[in-house]
Amino acid sequence: ERKRYTATKFWTPKDASPAAIIAELKAGKGRAHKITDFIPWVLPNKKKLEYLQGLIKQEKALKRSEDRRGMECKTILIKIHRRRLFEDGFQHMKSIPDDVLKHHVKIMFVNELGLDEVGIDQDGVLKEFLEETIRHALNPSFGLFSVTEENKWLYPSPLSKVHYEHLDLFHYVGRIIAKAVYEGIVIDISFAPFFIRQLLHNKNALFSYLDELPSLDSELHKNLMFIKSYQGDIHDLGLTFSVDEQEFGKVVTEELMPGGSFTPVSSTNKISYIHQIAHYKMYTQIHKQTKAFCAGFRGIINDDWLRMFSLPELQKLISGDCSSIDLTDLKKNVRYLGGYHGNHRVILWFWDITLNEFTEQEKSALLKFVTSCSRPP
Repeated sequence: ERKRYTATKFWTPKDASPAAIIAELKAGKGRAHKITDFIPWVLPNKKKLEYLQGLIKQEKALKRSEDRRGMECKTILIKIHRRRLFEDGFQHMKSIPDDVLKHHVKIMFVNELGLDEVGIDQDGVLKEFLEETIRHALNPSFGLFSVTEENKWLYPSPLSKVHYEHLDLFHYVGRIIAKAVYEGIVIDISFAPFFIRQLLHNKNALFSYLDELPSLDSELHKNLMFIKSYQGDIHDLGLTFSVDEQEFGKVVTEELMPGGSFTPVSSTNKISYIHQIAHYKMYTQIHKQTKAFCAGFRGIINDDWLRMFSLPELQKLISGDCSSIDLTDLKKNVRYLGGYHGNHRVILWFWDITLNEFTEQEKSALLKFVTSCSRPP
């Protein structure tokens, strides 16, 4: 038997339980914030989600209290034409302050005949507006976002400037996605890790763009590895510290460093070259778009709130969990209307079939039908 060199439970102090850490976070103590900044994995994700939901609920309650005292502006009703949903939303909301967007905006749709649709938003109309806006903005054919080859992850398109106000559009999309998170709405999307990690200020120090490059462009990564291990005279390859890009039918040369077009790649600097290529492709090329998106997102979701999440947890916060779907939990949280109730024979038949006969794919389709997202929160 191996000899113990510390006492039992030496590394698990009693005051470092998840409940104690959450209590110190609520009290604003510095050491709890350091834990969530540097070792967020010591807290279960469920506990962090509950804490975040509590913060949002508390903020909403404070705003309602201020409204009753007449300290804040009145609710703004925005009319959105269904044919111009994305355009109308962008034009109306770009001048609305973040705090107003979080608490004082209601949506009314205008139909194709120009008539107001019955009902003013409480939850459902806003949810529909957010989902449709996000679906439109993230569609690669729209030109703001592209998808990676292998995993079909979304990231800002380097050619997004096809839109005149593309940076304002990224700021708007960041706000809309953050508003969905703020309202507890899960959206069925998957962002590329090298993009979404930019929301986490303090978790980028050890990130290697070269190691993650295959997720964006496996062929480019393969070519860079060839250069790294090339045994011949690398000058024969005719490389310089620059990149030629196709932009709207023209070849544009981007330098990786000042004077890069006139700096040949050699055996002594090739390692620097391949790292700079990876950094350019995954960071520099989309930096402005990413910065605008993150600024919009942080205007709605407090930056301090994000610090306690790791990258996978942030993905789950935005896009839901990829775990199996628990229909039993869904059943517990269903509210019945129109004369139906839990013991109604139709309801009993429904749950008997879904709980006992549905495949995972069918469960996912059911969840998407009910919540518009195929993933559980």
